[in-house]
Amino acid sequence: MLQQNHQNTYFTNKYLSLLFYSFLILGFCFSLSACREKTNDVVIPSSGNTPSPMPASGRPIQEPLLTSGRPLESTTTNNPPAVTPQTRLPVPVQRVTTRRPSSSSSSSSSGSSTNSNNNSNNTCKGAVFSQSWAWVVDSQGFKYYTGYKQISSNNQDAFLVKTDSSNKICYEKQLTNASPDERCSRIAISEQNGTEFLYLLCSTDGGNTSFRATGGGYQSSYGFGGGPKIGYIMKTRLDGSLVAGTFLGGKLSSGKTNTINLETLNVDSTIVSVGGSTAYGAPLTTTPVRSGQSNGVCEKSGSVYLADLSLDLTTLLKAECK
Repeated sequence: MLQQNHQNTYFTNKYLSLLFYSFLILGFCFSLSACREKTNDVVIPSSGNTPSPMPASGRPIQEPLLTSGRPLESTTTNNPPAVTPQTRLPVPVQRVTTRRPSSSSSSSSSGSSTNSNNNSNNTCKGAVFSQSWAWVVDSQGFKYYTGYKQISSNNQDAFLVKTDSSNKICYEKQLTNASPDERCSRIAISEQNGTEFLYLLCSTDGGNTSFRATGGGYQSSYGFGGGPKIGYIMKTRLDGSLVAGTFLGGKLSSGKTNTINLETLNVDSTIVSVGGSTAYGAPLTTTPVRSGQSNGVCEKSGSVYLADLSLDLTTLLKAECK
């Protein structure tokens, strides 16, 4: 009986030992499996750089290659496709705008060039001109003013002033110098065969002795019987030198000069047009003769007077009074 109990105890202990070691081996196997799964996990750091997964052996897993030899592109938006030596990126096209330099014209005082000034930088050193005279601008940006000044207590003379774009005076020319009052009130500029010329519309109150029309002007002198106000037109170069000119006055039956008051001036590529009012005797070219006109003159005092002349001021092309 005692021997049988001893055997039962022996087998019970052996069975418990075997069961203990079985649980121990089973726990070790579960631990080993968890360790392998943890080793194969990929940890993405906060910087966004994805390391290559590491196997249990500790060596990096190589990315599979395409047949072209380039690695597969990642679908992660933070990582751009890898550029291999076989990949050539397009070169951006740079657009270059070429600016053609502006050509400078040589200055000429003889009127042979469009730019008749000696200031290539378009600046002058005189005082600032502040008179409210009639003015025009040439192709180089210089301004030309015309008007008149009170020379003495009983005499006014016409002037031409050139300034730069800042109204600093380049030159100032006194166009007339005589005892009768002489005033310029309008100015125009005209380009003719590449050269710019100035046209000035002026008036005089008597026997003008200083202004003399050149180049065979339509009326070469004031006439006689001084006193009535008549108009005259001057054509000058940009330096102010006279090229041509003509008086434009009426004539009484006695032959004395009579009034034409010119107030408007326009110059185009072919003609010089002036307009104003007239007393008796203004020259006309209209045919047939209409009411208030006879013998080629206007006989109606106070009429509107319109006249067209050639650019060289030698020919009266058209004139009428209304």
